[in-house]
Amino acid sequence: MLNLIKIYSDIYNKILPILKIKYKYKSYYNIPNLKKIVINMSFKSNLPKDFILKIKSQLQFIVGQKFYLIKSKKSISNFQLRKNVAIALKTTLRGVFMYNFIQKLIHIALPRIKDFRGFNLKTDSAGNFNFGINDCGIFPEVFFEDNTSVGFNISLVFNKNGLTSISKEPYYLFLDLLKFPVLKLIKK
Repeated sequence: MLNLIKIYSDIYNKILPILKIKYKYKSYYNIPNLKKIVINMSFKSNLPKDFILKIKSQLQFIVGQKFYLIKSKKSISNFQLRKNVAIALKTTLRGVFMYNFIQKLIHIALPRIKDFRGFNLKTDSAGNFNFGINDCGIFPEVFFEDNTSVGFNISLVFNKNGLTSISKEPYYLFLDLLKFPVLKLIKK
């Protein structure tokens, strides 16, 4: 098991002071920091219930927290979707679970992806970083008897603390200092 205290101490003793000095924040509360991680997985509405439960239990092994089932709110015939049918799994990680998952992702799972060079730095307008994992088999806790490839989406949500008009560079630097595998910005 990886040392959880290491990533926590790296963030609060190394990364945040560097960001405070470089971007001249007046308080540590203004510095962009990880607030939560949202993990979402959507699937076809016609999957068997036992397969959905199997996927749910495998994802719970990965993150260490329960997923909740999201059901469709209304019927849409074009998508062959009926009301109250399970269409997604979702969980939100905060605190210890968040730091544990991010450490496991950075140091165990992502290095197991073949020919992986890093993620593109594409964020939304608020500076949140979203990416997808195509196969959850990169996590050592996951085992499917048949070669089923199941993927999910991960959103790293940062706190803003009233700073909505700042550039995205502090978020990029935070991820870079965390040793998160991102492709470097190419300035033209």
